[in-house]
Amino acid sequence: MKKFIVSIFIIFPLLFLGSASSYAGLVVVVHPANSMQAISKEDLKRIYLSKKKEFSDGSLISPLDHPKDSETKKTFYKKVVGKSLSQVSSYWSRLIFTGKGIPPRVMRGDEEIKVWVAGHPEGIGYINKKSIDDSVKVILTIK
Repeated sequence: MKKFIVSIFIIFPLLFLGSASSYAGLVVVVHPANSMQAISKEDLKRIYLSKKKEFSDGSLISPLDHPKDSETKKTFYKKVVGKSLSQVSSYWSRLIFTGKGIPPRVMRGDEEIKVWVAGHPEGIGYINKKSIDDSVKVILTIK
């Protein structure tokens, strides 16, 4: 029993260390040819709440989202939109019911978002910082 208790005190803190170091932050990505160099959190919030529907050049925006059970999505909405996932779900339920908005398209994860954004100039999405490559352009880092 003593060994079990001692091992819990040693292993349990190590689990938290491992999960903290694996989180590198989030980045917002667009098509590499997009003229946008940066975006504010406020504009990003407006895009993901369907209040801003065009880039500054007038082209339509097509925001992409992660699955509803994703930690990435939970972090994004908390840090950018300032809402929990249940609050976001309620928000979209109201907009859909009144016909005033369509939620962002849901993708399976970082790789699918990168592929879609790389093939669609109107695309914008958020991914884990560790997933960045040359197929997309980073316009905001969320810490």
